[in-house]
Amino acid sequence: NGVEMEKAFVQWGGLVAERAQSVFDFFTGFDDPVYFAPSVSNRTTNLLAWTSTWGEGVTSSVSVEDPSFRRALAGSDTYAGTRIPDLVANLRVDRQWGMMQAMAAYHQNLGEIQDPTRPGPWAADGWAIGAGVMVRLPEIGRGDKLWFQVALARGAVDYTTPDPFWYVDFADRSNTGVFQRTDWAVTTEI
Repeated sequence: NGVEMEKAFVQWGGLVAERAQSVFDFFTGFDDPVYFAPSVSNRTTNLLAWTSTWGEGVTSSVSVEDPSFRRALAGSDTYAGTRIPDLVANLRVDRQWGMMQAMAAYHQNLGEIQDPTRPGPWAADGWAIGAGVMVRLPEIGRGDKLWFQVALARGAVDYTTPDPFWYVDFADRSNTGVFQRTDWAVTTEI
């Protein structure tokens, strides 16, 4: 009755068009599903990315990503479509001891205004930033790792939290107008 594609890519050198993990994502959570998952970005999306290799395990990536996979809304507030795709970048270091990454994302909020006295749609710039480190711990046990990640977002909460059911990018409140939600997360796992 239908076809679903989990992952796919077409690559030419450092340029790749794919349905894959966002270049923002670093620590993507536990393998086993849990009710209270850690606050992390873990999103498969459609993207066009360029990755540069600088040597010594250092890479950087920039991508244009489909923003519809990152929309977080609740109640009567609705997105009014898409004008600008998500723009995402990272700088990553992979070494024998582990890896670290800094990342940033731009996410436009374009919402329907529920109040007929104000013209719509309403638009604002959302963003997210983050950094993480993973250290391999072979002294403790084979395959053991220590993860630590921090992230902050305004109007782009899906980059910091795994469940947009509980959080929203923006909301239209009749007494205060439209506002963007700010969200932060600190995550660690061993």
